[in-house]
Amino acid sequence: MKSFNCILNEPYPKIEVKGHNKELADRLSVLASGRDGELTAVLQYTYQHISLPPKFAYAADILECISVTEMKHFEILCKLINALGGDCRIGVCDRSRYVYWNGVCVDYSQNFAKILRNDIRSEKKAISSYNSFMDKCDDQKINTLIKRIIKDEEHHLELLYSLSDDAYIR
Repeated sequence: MKSFNCILNEPYPKIEVKGHNKELADRLSVLASGRDGELTAVLQYTYQHISLPPKFAYAADILECISVTEMKHFEILCKLINALGGDCRIGVCDRSRYVYWNGVCVDYSQNFAKILRNDIRSEKKAISSYNSFMDKCDDQKINTLIKRIIKDEEHHLELLYSLSDDAYIR
């Protein structure tokens, strides 16, 4: 079996912000605890790791490793939210009301090809969401940290692609 690493051997920048900014905190909460956020990724990959049959043990190990990295991302985002004066609850503020995260955000598919397609789509969406966030964020310290997270997400895409011999998944 080939060895793999789910997290790049590159440190994350220090968590620093210019000051309190509720708008940025709320936007980060979507990346952390929104339907397609890091919390969903943690639980999605954990569920897949646990649920895959033994013949997919290598893939399950990669998914577990990715889950741990996504947990690190969730922690970083929550620390940023707190530093910005927000509250890293498990949910998002939607038009002045709080919507809590729940298990319907997780895809419970059992088909390996579908799992890979969905995971690849999720990683691409995460990268796109992070890039959209940075387009509207003028705090370069936060953006530097987000760029580092994106590098992990791009690496996760490479790992997911490596699990498939099927070109249609790309």
